[in-house]
Amino acid sequence: MHPFEKAGLGKAPFKYVGVEIKSGPLRFTNPDGTETQVGAPGQPMGCCKYCYQGIKECHIVRSADGKVFEVGCDCIQKLASENRHLPRTAEQAQLEDLAAKANAARRDLRNQQARDRRAKAAQASAVRLDELLGDKRLESKLSARPSKHDWKAKQGGTEWDDVLFTAHGCGHAGRLRLIARLERELAGDR
Repeated sequence: MHPFEKAGLGKAPFKYVGVEIKSGPLRFTNPDGTETQVGAPGQPMGCCKYCYQGIKECHIVRSADGKVFEVGCDCIQKLASENRHLPRTAEQAQLEDLAAKANAARRDLRNQQARDRRAKAAQASAVRLDELLGDKRLESKLSARPSKHDWKAKQGGTEWDDVLFTAHGCGHAGRLRLIARLERELAGDR
């Protein structure tokens, strides 16, 4: 018998549906129009229906009789690996399939979270660089110095021209280096 079936979660076979992040704080609007907040920031707000552990990363599974429930990736992995030494059964094959799908979903979710963090950091650095480029003290200070490139200095180029060229052609890492340089220049004024 399938372990999920033994736990009363429905009839086999079970199908992997997807993954959902449930973390605090959660906000609810009450019937009277007030708002209620539950949970601390980052607190797991899901519950594994197999072991009843609090979970943040909720893997959704549907049974053959239509019951939908959430379980933790660790429970799926543990159940799939517990009986690997025994002869392969349909239940074991299904658990291994659930484990593979849960791993893929977890990997995709973490990759998306990393992309979101990088995009947020890139946006913040672009905003900060725009602030620095709008600083007239910085512009006048760097416009008074010749470019650090000899060929450009001979044509009348300034360090401000170098900064603008770099600012318009760099990526996130280049922006961070340029921001650090410009902030050092401003700190030298104080």
